[in-house]
Amino acid sequence: MADFERLGAFYLGRPLDAAGETRPEPLLYDARDLQTHAVCVGMTGSGKTGLCIGLLEEAAIDGIPAIAIDLKGDLGNLLLTFPKLRPKDFAPWIDPGDAARKGRSVEEHAAAMASLWKKGLADWGQGPERIRRYESAVERTLYTPGSSAGVPLAVVRGFGTPDAATLADPVALADKAEGASRALLALLGKDAADGPDRAQVFLANLLQRAWQEGGNLDLGGLVRAVLDPPIRRIGVLDLDTFFPAKAREALALELNALLGSPTFARWLAGEPLSAQRLLHTEGGRPRLSVVSLAHLDERERMFVLTLLLTDLIAWMRRQPGTTSLRAILYIDEIFGLMPPVREPASKRLLLTLLKQARAYGLGLVLATQNPVDLDYKGLSNCGTWFLGRLQTARDVDRVMDGLTAASQGAALEPAALRKTLAGLESRQFLLQNVHEDGPVLFRTRWVLSYLRGPMTEAEIARLVPREGKAPAGPVAAAAGAGVVAPGEPAAALPAGLHAERPALPATLEGALGELFVGEPVGEFAYRPCLWGEVQLRFAHRYSGLDVTETRRWAAMLHEDSTPAGAWKEAEPVPEPLPPLRDEPVAGGAFHELPRGVLTKSGLRSAGAALKRLAASEELHVPRCEALKLWGEPGQPVDAFAAAVRQNAREERDREVAKVRERYGKRLARAAQKLERAKEKVAREKGQASQQKLDTALGVGTTILGAIFGRGSMAGHATRAARTARRAGRMKQQQDDVGRAEEAVEEAELALEELKVEAQEALADVPVEMPEITTVAVRPRKSDLVVERLALAWVPVAR
Repeated sequence: MADFERLGAFYLGRPLDAAGETRPEPLLYDARDLQTHAVCVGMTGSGKTGLCIGLLEEAAIDGIPAIAIDLKGDLGNLLLTFPKLRPKDFAPWIDPGDAARKGRSVEEHAAAMASLWKKGLADWGQGPERIRRYESAVERTLYTPGSSAGVPLAVVRGFGTPDAATLADPVALADKAEGASRALLALLGKDAADGPDRAQVFLANLLQRAWQEGGNLDLGGLVRAVLDPPIRRIGVLDLDTFFPAKAREALALELNALLGSPTFARWLAGEPLSAQRLLHTEGGRPRLSVVSLAHLDERERMFVLTLLLTDLIAWMRRQPGTTSLRAILYIDEIFGLMPPVREPASKRLLLTLLKQARAYGLGLVLATQNPVDLDYKGLSNCGTWFLGRLQTARDVDRVMDGLTAASQGAALEPAALRKTLAGLESRQFLLQNVHEDGPVLFRTRWVLSYLRGPMTEAEIARLVPREGKAPAGPVAAAAGAGVVAPGEPAAALPAGLHAERPALPATLEGALGELFVGEPVGEFAYRPCLWGEVQLRFAHRYSGLDVTETRRWAAMLHEDSTPAGAWKEAEPVPEPLPPLRDEPVAGGAFHELPRGVLTKSGLRSAGAALKRLAASEELHVPRCEALKLWGEPGQPVDAFAAAVRQNAREERDREVAKVRERYGKRLARAAQKLERAKEKVAREKGQASQQKLDTALGVGTTILGAIFGRGSMAGHATRAARTARRAGRMKQQQDDVGRAEEAVEEAELALEELKVEAQEALADVPVEMPEITTVAVRPRKSDLVVERLALAWVPVAR
């Protein structure tokens, strides 16, 4: 395993020495440090995007989910990974203009890029296997709210009723209502940049009131509530004083114009906006979600971003506290989102996250190339600063102000930092981390993703696979249909349609109920179907599951329908239920009523077939075999899987911390021993050199005395003996130097062996997250009760 493949550590690059040369050891960033958030500042061309993409790749490899807000169009590159590094993989994403500027064809440029990426990865100790590891670690999804180029997001569903946890928390409910109202006003171009205004407070009160009363206030209902509000007082003032009727009428007209706009439907299509879904798949697999906003204008971006951040805060507050990194929110350009003076809707939400997210394991990474337009009081909550090349002295001054505010009393050397920042090259960054002893200068590693630059909507459409969906059945369509004025039936009805409702057989009058499902849309006709409601009890001894539910099915009736066969093509009725009426809506026609099923014996057979259908129903209970854990009854599999993975990550981090603490002291002692041995070698060499000099001088004096006859023979003998002793001591000193050098070698060997032992101990810590499975629980026949069997009429388009 490579030196940088360590548990809970992100390989960001390699440190630089004093001369600016890249050192061989990796720069590893502790994932837990990201809980105190990070800010990345650098001008265009500084390598800021590459650094942050590399950080997101490292998080993905470690199984940490992330939401990446893309305002510039670059982050779609996170999906461009080519493990085989073949030119033909790069070719579809080559910019022909870029290739032409290089004097190459598209194919030649693709070959050059493939060669460049292969060499770049190899130079940084990475290979195709690491790309495959990145691809398999997370589900990567590119969302495009307001567009069908990527995976669309149904942003307006954010106005629906919050979950039970949010409803039970007054602070969370108020925050969600305020966020939704600010987002809506932002879409109208009325962002309250200088603080909340009357319209925003009024809408927030309407939403909160509706949610508290259990209502699901859509935009149509909100328009009606604005015109005829259910509240008469806001604060201490009556409503007409606080927000007069004329102002309410003007607001209602603007909202209605927005609702009636042909382009408004794009905010309704796609997956529902949910932080849980953005961070985890339905099976609990971590997800790297790129939310691209590059195609939207400024007010639309603020609309989407406000709703997304509001939902993320609500999700965050539902999580238990943790000491390990749970998820990441990355914004690739916060210019205009958190300015020092104005108060756009995004600013308060970002400040809330910066102040509170640490306790929940949510780390923020905020990047910008415009350091002058940032609120550094808010960014003082960031413990990690990545500082790249800056454009002006003013930018350096603003960064130094923010860095000083975020240093938390740590000693900084402003003059040295200014000099370092002024001399940075592309892909060189200064890392200031409050969890470390001092700043580190480093060069970023080569990224695994192909950085081809900003992507257009057409390119995103090519990148994101299209998944076909079966059309919804008539009952599902009726459940989701809006209230539209029904059309008048034609004077002459086609064959098989009747203006009057067909009568039930006389034998079933009073024995079979009738109901009318949903709201008709346009010109319609009612089709008959069997409607069944069954109460099911799901009980499971080992998991503690004991849940009773009512499930509903509708089976369309045809001329050739049989009592038992009718339920074979039944469709489940989705929640929430469509409106159910006792009488039909005027203006609709009726299909003929098949007679084969509607007999007493036929209904008995249909009831038995309905029970067989219900008996095949399953309730899936999440299970983690490795930890012997079961999910809560009704808990979504993705929520249980995310909790299990987070618990496993916390346990892993605790074990890693124990290993580091245990070996840290031993490594420090071994390093000190090596330093002392090196110091002794230096001392012994110094003493040996001095002894050598003394011996040489002694020999010279003795020889000269003997030659020139000075002194007595006894004196000459004494000096000769002293010189011999000096020569002996010189030999002894040389032996001492040899022994000291041997001690250095032994200390170096012991230190290396201890490092290997520590690495092996870290390798023994479990890396793989436990597998999540589900157990299918079916109801017993004795736990099935048919509550209702009726003839239902479903409106369908004529």
